[in-house]
Amino acid sequence: MTIPLSELRSLTSGDMLSRKQALKKLSGLILSPPSGSQPLTEPDFLAQTLPVLLTNLLQLFSYEKEKVRELSLNFFISLLASPHLANYDFAPSLTTFSSLFTNAFSSAPPAPFAEPAEEIRLLLIKVTIAFLNHSSTPADVTDHTTEKGEDAPKSSLTVLYTGISLTLARALSDPFPEVKREGCLLIAKLFKVAPIALRYNLKALVTPLIANSSHQHSKTRQMTVKALAMVLTAANGPDDCKKVMNDTVLPTLLKVSFDKIPTVRKALITAAARIAKHALTKVTTQGANPTSIYEPFAHHLVSLVLSCCCDETVEVAEMATKELANLADIFASAKDDDARVDAPPSPPTAAANTGAVRAMISHFFPSLLTPLVASASHWTLGQREQSMNTLATLFTLTDPAVMVDYVDVIINMLASAIHDDEESVVSSTTRCAESLAR
Repeated sequence: MTIPLSELRSLTSGDMLSRKQALKKLSGLILSPPSGSQPLTEPDFLAQTLPVLLTNLLQLFSYEKEKVRELSLNFFISLLASPHLANYDFAPSLTTFSSLFTNAFSSAPPAPFAEPAEEIRLLLIKVTIAFLNHSSTPADVTDHTTEKGEDAPKSSLTVLYTGISLTLARALSDPFPEVKREGCLLIAKLFKVAPIALRYNLKALVTPLIANSSHQHSKTRQMTVKALAMVLTAANGPDDCKKVMNDTVLPTLLKVSFDKIPTVRKALITAAARIAKHALTKVTTQGANPTSIYEPFAHHLVSLVLSCCCDETVEVAEMATKELANLADIFASAKDDDARVDAPPSPPTAAANTGAVRAMISHFFPSLLTPLVASASHWTLGQREQSMNTLATLFTLTDPAVMVDYVDVIINMLASAIHDDEESVVSSTTRCAESLAR
């Protein structure tokens, strides 16, 4: 089937109506061709017509009329998703598109972005995800440091993805909630394809994600918390891990633990567990000890998961309990180097899981106990309730012999909490004392 050249020329010339008509006609001919024909499989179309079509479509992404921009972006997404073009090289188009993507989200006072239409900004992120979905070759994410621990020269693809992630950091501040959520999906895709691109722009990405974690829409909060964990664990995490975790991440995750929506709290479990797994896993890096940069924060992350084990929503509590067992298995493996073998281990029994959890909690007990005791007298009711409930779970899962040296601290805390003005805290304190007595 021959694609009319007049329609291709109409994409970049003539008035808005002719361009819209050309887009609709070409889209129909190429994506939904008449029976018995498929231009996307014809060599002449792939070699001659498609490159011209892609170039013309890219030009329309910045056309003055919004409807034309919308039609061209959707057309482009369909081409990227077509199974007939799975092996087609879209790299030249991606290079051009990345510049358009950056320009669209550049500052343009008094408007927040150069692209004024929120639906177009959303489509631009969708096109970016479609590009990454089409690419089956991840960027070079292994050779990013030299023997001296310095950053090695980036590959051209890594440079491209790094630019996209920097633009994404601005897009995450978009006032349109759907753009924020689509940005989280783009983070998930970059995490798989080019995690090093997220690491290079970690500070820029974390700032809007922290802000979005308290967004009015629960779906946005849910997706943001998961995306935050991906950014933090991308390519071994940030260089200034201590400052990022103490100043922003841990306070934010603690705040999310009080979210009223169960799905958001489940997202917190996923996020905390992701970072905790990184913290508990021995990471071998050249010229460094085989430990994770998040290891100093392991007890904070375990505490977040532990606090969700006594959540009022059954599904949340069950999910937290399962993740706690998974973390315990990782902790046990990291403690026993001899257990590391090439063959996959057999599935642990329930008894083994219980023992592993007890061993991990007992190991972290002093670090877990101190902040929980401190927050048991917090000025907010929610924090006091959560602390006492978490302490009850902590006492249940800890080896009694480990708690002997802390009995005085625990008794003093309980003696104070039992006189709380709120009945719910008194009830939680009683349950906590019962757990300790057992």
